[in-house]
Amino acid sequence: MRSEILYAIHVLMAIIAGVSATIQSAAVAKLQAKGGKSFSALVATLIGAFCNYIDIFSHRFKITVPELQRNEPIYPWLSGLPIAIIILTLIFTVPNLGVAVVLSVMVASQLIFACIIDHFGLLGVTARDFTWQRGIGCISMVAGVVLISFY
Repeated sequence: MRSEILYAIHVLMAIIAGVSATIQSAAVAKLQAKGGKSFSALVATLIGAFCNYIDIFSHRFKITVPELQRNEPIYPWLSGLPIAIIILTLIFTVPNLGVAVVLSVMVASQLIFACIIDHFGLLGVTARDFTWQRGIGCISMVAGVVLISFY
């Protein structure tokens, strides 16, 4: 029973994150129209960083930075780079393509790449087989992108 509740909570969190990304896309595009591309990127980044700092400083660190540097590969230290790429992508693409097209392409590409990461166990995740059902899901996502983009 407890694992089902935890699963449902995690699914709800993912839905909220998806809705948040949709709202952010439209908000960043609007901010960009008023203040420019650099300004909107700066505001989005600073507000995100501020919220994360509140979370960081409200908890005690379990591991020190030198321990992380010794025991981890380089890619975790680059984890902020995708956020910058996402913000810049939203700034440049949403005004031209619209929120639905940009996010459908982003979500489909996330799903396909997530299946690749899962299948090969990349980035330290547990490997999960790429099944024909996952393949149909990926094809369905691409079909959804085409429908959203052209109609």
